Amino acid sequence: MDYKQAAMGGPWLIGNHYITVRAWRKGFDARSAEVATTRVWARFLELPVEFINREAVERIASRIGRPVCVDRAIVSGACTKFGRAFMEVDLTKPLLGQCKVEDKTYHVEYEGLDNICTECGMYGHSKTSCPTLRKQAREHRLSHHLPP
Repeated sequence: MDYKQAAMGGPWLIGNHYITVRAWRKGFDARSAEVATTRVWARFLELPVEFINREAVERIASRIGRPVCVDRAIVSGACTKFGRAFMEVDLTKPLLGQCKVEDKTYHVEYEGLDNICTECGMYGHSKTSCPTLRKQAREHRLSHHLPP
C-alpha cells in the first residue's frame, strides 16, 4: 500500500530534484540509471462535459502517453471542469502541450513538471536555454556569414 501511494502520488520534488518511484529490479545501479520515462498527472483543460468520463479521458490520455489510471473524481462524476489522468510519459520525446479531439484543440498541463520547454516540448530546460533554438540561431548566423 505504501508503494502504491508513493508511485501514484508523484512526481515528488525534493530540493528542486524530481524523484521517481519505481519497482525494484535486479541489477539496478543508481549511479548509471537514466530516467527516460516518468509518471505524472496530466490535466486536459476545457473539455466538454461529455468527454469528462473514464473512457474518454483514457482515450485522450493515450494520445500523449500511457494512461495508468483516471482521477477518482472523474470516475465518480464529481469533477466536471477538466479531465485528469495519471500517466507514464516518455521524457526523451517532446511532451505535447495540446491535443486534438474531434477537430478541436485542448490544452494539456503536466502537474509537477514545470521545466518543459515551450519551444521544443522537451523536459529539462526552458525556452531561454533550448538547444534546438540555439542550433537554429547558430545555423542562421553561419548561413549569413558564408559567401554565396
